[in-house]
Amino acid sequence: MGATESKLAFRKQVFSLSEQSDTPFDDDFWSTFYSLPESAEDVFNLCAHKDIRAAIEKNPKNIKSLIEKLMSRIQLMIDNVHPPTIMDCKHVLNCCRILTRVLPFIFESDTEDLENEIFWSETNLGPQLCVLVSSLLFYRGFTIPSGNSETSNVQFIIWNKGIGASTAPPASKDEIIRRTEVLRLLITLLSKTMYISSANVLTTDNLWMKEFTMNLEKKAILGMLCSFVNTIVTYDPIGWATLPYNHLLFGDLSEPLVGLCSQCLVALFDYRSNIPSEGLSHSGSQVSLSAEPSTTVNPVGKNLFAFYFSKLHKKEDLDLLVNGLMRLIRNPIDASKAYLPGSTKTINLTADLFLVIWTFIEVNKKFFAHLCQSPLVLVLVQALIMESLDARMSANKIGLLRISCFILHVLSQDRDFGIRLNTEADISALGAHGKLFPVFTTGCWGDILYLFIYVLLTTNSAIRASILHLQESYLATMANVSPLITKFNATTATKLFALFTVFSSPRFLLSKERNHTRLLYLLYTIDTILQYQYAGNHQIVYTFVRNKDKVLQLRDLELSDAIEQVQKLKQLKEEQEKSAEEELSEKAKGKLPIDQTAEFQSINGFKPTLPWFNEWKNRLPIQVLSTLVQKLGPQIEAFCIEHDLNVDTKVMEYLSAQTMVGVLPQPHPIITHSFIYSNSMHIWVTAYLWGSFYMKSVETNNAEIAKLCPSIWAGTKVKLFGVSIQ
Repeated sequence: MGATESKLAFRKQVFSLSEQSDTPFDDDFWSTFYSLPESAEDVFNLCAHKDIRAAIEKNPKNIKSLIEKLMSRIQLMIDNVHPPTIMDCKHVLNCCRILTRVLPFIFESDTEDLENEIFWSETNLGPQLCVLVSSLLFYRGFTIPSGNSETSNVQFIIWNKGIGASTAPPASKDEIIRRTEVLRLLITLLSKTMYISSANVLTTDNLWMKEFTMNLEKKAILGMLCSFVNTIVTYDPIGWATLPYNHLLFGDLSEPLVGLCSQCLVALFDYRSNIPSEGLSHSGSQVSLSAEPSTTVNPVGKNLFAFYFSKLHKKEDLDLLVNGLMRLIRNPIDASKAYLPGSTKTINLTADLFLVIWTFIEVNKKFFAHLCQSPLVLVLVQALIMESLDARMSANKIGLLRISCFILHVLSQDRDFGIRLNTEADISALGAHGKLFPVFTTGCWGDILYLFIYVLLTTNSAIRASILHLQESYLATMANVSPLITKFNATTATKLFALFTVFSSPRFLLSKERNHTRLLYLLYTIDTILQYQYAGNHQIVYTFVRNKDKVLQLRDLELSDAIEQVQKLKQLKEEQEKSAEEELSEKAKGKLPIDQTAEFQSINGFKPTLPWFNEWKNRLPIQVLSTLVQKLGPQIEAFCIEHDLNVDTKVMEYLSAQTMVGVLPQPHPIITHSFIYSNSMHIWVTAYLWGSFYMKSVETNNAEIAKLCPSIWAGTKVKLFGVSIQ
């Protein structure tokens, strides 16, 4: 039978599923499903959405019979102790492809208990399918090299050397392709979560996840865990580094395998069987998730994948993880700086790798500490900054921006990370993204981090509202590292004061009920720098002393004065709109009448009250700053007049000779403004990771990869997140 005839015959069989009822289970009709297709592309193109849905609605028994027949064929090869034939491999691959195609439509189906009836009833097909998939990943002659075995071809041999394996047999091209196809079936099984609404994702258990993470044999779990991790961290996307443009001449089938390993690993780590009703606690405006796991939220639970990974502690294993992940994270950065444009392969794994790092940090405390102690953590900071700057202008990348922000926030909680930010840095390290930063000559990575946050918080784009929701997390990151950075440059000092000007303005403070929390974070940052790193930060001292009036105005601010200033600005704006060609002079501005009888209400509808104002105003950590500017302001003015100076360098020398001992109060205890991993945050992370997988599956640009990996979920009715088709 020719290729065209085979496709027509297969198409006819698919159509028959909805039209022909009570098909005999042992009929040759069923065998044509796994014998006719030649590729994953054939299966996905010839099994149309409408035909699968029609079969599920009209003849669900046929779908159940099809699944039983496919599983029976896979089981037949699993039970065979002889090496698989070419035909065995073709049939089993087609079984995996058809299951990958059909399962999402079963998950989305509104038919009452269809999935439970097929997989979790008396037939117990669900657990059986999970065992079959895990076995296929380690089947000799199929996904691992052939070998002699008298009992079983299923041998849990780790795919790549690294964790748990000092050596590993090389994989052929066919074995890499088969691993990829089986992993597509695995991620499809795990994707049941996509078809649960966000409101129910915490209360509805994903039985597929539960089966893989809790009920598989230990050797299967360890084999999968080590194979997935080693495949990721040992991947070398460059290959022949001395040959430019080699990626255009030779296809790379390893990248989709690495991507699927990353996705399966992240999804398996994300599963929690026992999710508490309460998240981590917090007090006041300070979020509170320490680097130590809370007793109320166990990041491991009964998830054996996460449990075994959390036990990794050997230095060589942690080195392998950090070095391997940072090598991949660095790839797009190095590729963008290549002398010959496009000469170096750029991998499309950044979003997956950020999620891998996020889950590794969450699950393994020792990995987190090792990462923060390594100089390679700055590669991660560089990548997070560059990806965030790209994402800030695109609505499609809001999730990537958020996860990058959260990773920075969690990193900032570690002392070693803060110390590492004192490493000297050049803005050219960010390549073309450096043009977005204020110009400066010398500085450290702390300067780059602060200036990056300034650039992001002042971005005016279509997703500005989403960026504003991240303000507290970014400001908490600044506050956490503030006592550890020994010296900020003049540019950072200027932008720090610019943020102070915005957040301390009455218009900003009175516009929303929680806006004062931004000011609290910023003042804590400044206060901590002055108390713990005064000796090296004369630029910040001098910047605020020069603008001491702003500081003292905030210290003495009253609610009535704040309302009056806002109303003046409002009336001034109205006056300017009436006479656009005339500009009101400062004198006219001061004489504008103020209606003190009307109740004040912000443009956002918020009505500030005196108790609300006094509550946060009394908590402002402004004593150190106001004391400093009052003490040094007159001294610097007298020094400049006496020596007829207008050169900042001389003033810096004068400040370096001054001491604040006995002037400033005793340093306050350092507070870690920590990340809250609450139930709502867990829901968002789950939705984001599956949304990220969905988007990647439909955005494959390489034709060869598109044939190997057709989109799994496109066209299905996903419930966990919204899908916009443009």
